[in-house]
This record gives sequence, C-alpha cells and structure tokens, in this order.
Amino acid sequence: MNKKKYTWEVPEVNLNLRNSKYKGKASDAIKQLKDDIVFYLRGENVSLEQRQIYSAIYNALNYYNSVTYLPSPEYDIKDTFLTYAINELNNDYAFFQKYNEMYPDDAPIIDMSARIKSPISYIQKVKNKIDEYIKSGQDLSYLNNGLKDLLGAQIVINVPKSIKEKGKDAENDFLYTVYIDFLKHHGIYKNEAEQGTENSIHQYSFIPVNDAFHPDRLEKIQNRAQLEGYADGVLDEIAIPKSKPSEMDNDKIRSVTRDYVMHPKKSGYQSIHVYTIPNYAKEIIPYDLPNEIIPPKNTDCSIEYHFFTRDQYNYQAYGKASHSNLYKPHERTYHRLAVPTYIDFDRSENVILNNNDESSVQHKLGNRLRVRNFAECLYKFYHVSFNDLFNIPFSAFRDTFKPSVRDDVLALERRVIKSPDNRWITDASERPLVATIEELKSVKDIIEKFINKRKNVNEKKVVKHIINNKPSPYVIVKTAKQPQISEHFITLRPFEPKERSYDD
Repeated sequence: MNKKKYTWEVPEVNLNLRNSKYKGKASDAIKQLKDDIVFYLRGENVSLEQRQIYSAIYNALNYYNSVTYLPSPEYDIKDTFLTYAINELNNDYAFFQKYNEMYPDDAPIIDMSARIKSPISYIQKVKNKIDEYIKSGQDLSYLNNGLKDLLGAQIVINVPKSIKEKGKDAENDFLYTVYIDFLKHHGIYKNEAEQGTENSIHQYSFIPVNDAFHPDRLEKIQNRAQLEGYADGVLDEIAIPKSKPSEMDNDKIRSVTRDYVMHPKKSGYQSIHVYTIPNYAKEIIPYDLPNEIIPPKNTDCSIEYHFFTRDQYNYQAYGKASHSNLYKPHERTYHRLAVPTYIDFDRSENVILNNNDESSVQHKLGNRLRVRNFAECLYKFYHVSFNDLFNIPFSAFRDTFKPSVRDDVLALERRVIKSPDNRWITDASERPLVATIEELKSVKDIIEKFINKRKNVNEKKVVKHIINNKPSPYVIVKTAKQPQISEHFITLRPFEPKERSYDD
C-alpha cells in the first residue's frame, strides 16, 4: 500500500488511519479526523493553501459519510443514499432477469455485487487526488468530483453458451448489448424535462468522461495502447474486439463511457466503466459546515458501474490485472479500517458451487443484495475467518461484549479467551499478535539465535530482546504485566491471506 507522505501534510492532522488514536468503527475514526482538522484550521498561522487543502479533506470525509451511512433505528427513520442505492441495484437485477428468460438453460446470465472502499484506502485516494489537483492547478473545492468510485457496482455477464461458441467478438458484442440496455433503462436518451416524469427516481445523470480540467481524457483512453503498450504476455491472455455495436458511437453513449474493453489498460484489464448520479441523490441533505471549512462545489453522491464478461472479471480478480498484484501487493496486515464493505447476495452454506460460480446461488435462492456484516467482509478481503483471527465466533462476540470492549478487541488491544468457568472474557495483559507467516518466521529466527547463545535464559529477557530488535513494525509485544513468551505467543493466529485463484 502506498504510504507516501506528501509535502503539504501537517503534523497537527494525522492522516494515517492505522494510528492507534483512530479506534472504533469507520464513522468514529472519521469524526475524530474531522475534529482534528477543525482544531488545526482554528490556528492563527494557517495559510490559505492549507485551509483549502484541509477543507477539501473535511468535505471528502463528509462525502464518505453521505455515501456509506445506513439509518439507525435509534436516530433515523429516513432512507439514506446507500439504502436507495441498494434498492436500485436490486431493481437493476430484476430488470436483467429478462436475459434469464431469453437463455433459460444458461441462467443466471447476470451476476451483481458492490463494494465501498475501506476508510484507509479512501483516505489514500483523497491524498493522491489532492496532490494531483495541486500540481495541475485545479480548484480543490471540486475534489469530490475525483472520488466518484467510492461506491462501485460490478455487473458480471455469464455469456450464454450459444454466443460463446461464436467466439470472443460475439461475447464482447453481448457485453456491449447489456451495457446499452442498462443505459437506456436509466434514461440515457432522455432530456432533463423528461427525467422529471414517470419513474424519475430510476433515472440517472451520466457523468461525461471529459471535463473542464480533462478535456482530452476520452481521447487518452482510446490512445492508451499506442502511448503505453501492454505488459509482457498480456495480449496472449485477453481478446480485444475487432469492432463494436454502432450504437456505442452515439454521442450520448460515447461521451460517458470509459471503454476499457476496446482499449484495455496496460495490465490487460478490460471492463466498461460509467459514472452515474442517481436522481435520488437529490434527497440527500448536505452536511452543515463549521465556519473554518471552505464549502465544496459539488456534493452529489454517485455510483460507479463496471461491466465485465465472466472471463474479464476473473482476469481482473485473479490474474495479472488483479488489484492485489498491481496496487496492494503488501496489504497483508490486518487493520479494522482496511476492510472494505461488501454488498452482495446471501449465500447458502447448503448449496455446493462449481468453479466459484456464486451467481448460481442468487439465481436459485432469489435473494436480494444486502450489506455484509464485518465478519463476512473480513473473510472476503483477507480470506481469514473471524473465529480464527479473534478466537471467538462472530455471533458470540457480538452478543457477549459491549461496544467499547468490541472496539478494543478489533483494534487488537485485547484478546478473547475462555475463562475457567467457560465464559468469554477479554485479557488485556498481552497484546494480541497478528502477523504474516514471514514475520512470524523472522521472530522465530531471532529467538533461536538468542537462545542458542545463552543457556537457561528466562522468557522475560527473550521478549525484551525481541522488542529491542523490532523485526517488524507489527511484531512488537506490549504487556501490562510481566512479559512472557510461549509457543502460544509464537503461533498466535498466524495471518497469511490466501492467494486467490480461479478455483478458490
């Protein structure tokens, strides 16, 4: 993960959400960060540039809340942007059912899911965008325009066998057909006057690829291959269409479409991207701002849609174009705020899936998209179960401990153990260790070398030696009582996410 610290960052506002001060769920960390920003901006020696930068960050945090907030029975009765969005995604899935009727033997044709960036990933994106805006001279009050991929929906198309038999060009034509169908369903050809009529809540405003600061972005996408070329071996694994449906060249469609199928990225990544502002975004009330904050020019909540064939999806999920290979090869160490939020269909433990075809579950069960709980998101992102990581089943964890204790456990400041009378309790005497297999090996190496040189060494000295050597930033023992090292410490929940594969 990119941990670059930019020259404009100030020590008064720590943008590293892995810092121990940001404990609790995402909304708690964001509140703390917003408070820090306001406190900093109240200072007497803050320059206009710093005020613009940290106002943009503050507004980006509000945007995160606006998109991700779910209603609480205790405080809210209204729908939020996210509840509207999930409902509309379910309506999209119902709309696509017609393809199952057209190809009943190949159903389900459409698979859908969505994800919300983790707070840590989002803050890094905000920092990168701010630096980009500063270097290009863009107005930082428009920063939210660069954060439209916070909520991303994926539409994966299982191409019918009769079309697959005709070759890759036919498969891509089918992808384009589904995409155009989606645009029409959401009013791509309707003008503003028509969008205020029947079914207006289902209508979208589609965001043009080019804007005032990027008037040639569409042209750059189309010329990407000539400018960058492709990574070694990529052209042997992907299929670039020789043509596409003529309707894709319609001005209204062409101007809003990022066509990475016809113009793949250097890694071979292929998909169709489109950014949308749903009409129901108008229902979202903007946040009140402190006097210290410069207001944003845009607060519209948006959804980014990605369209793939199943082969294209597998290539970006598990192949050379995988995010874990390209952008986050070192994102291995657990942190609560590094876990994205996933939105997908209920899965049945009783349904046996073949070839990781999760879409067969949703088709058979007819379930609706929903936000997954933390344990489910943890497993999907890290491929480690909640029970393996925290030594307690998720349901027992939820039902046993009060929120403050749960926060301590999820922040790795307490560990969960069973008491002699078989109750779940937490023990703060030893900070739980979560590290990769390689990190654990490095600890063992240090211990073995230390013990080989000294006979009858007590465990306290071993721990002190490990702390002083600090083999990894994540392998540091902190204890409230007498330090101790044991086999349990050395092997305590070794954490190594599985490498994903097509058959995983």
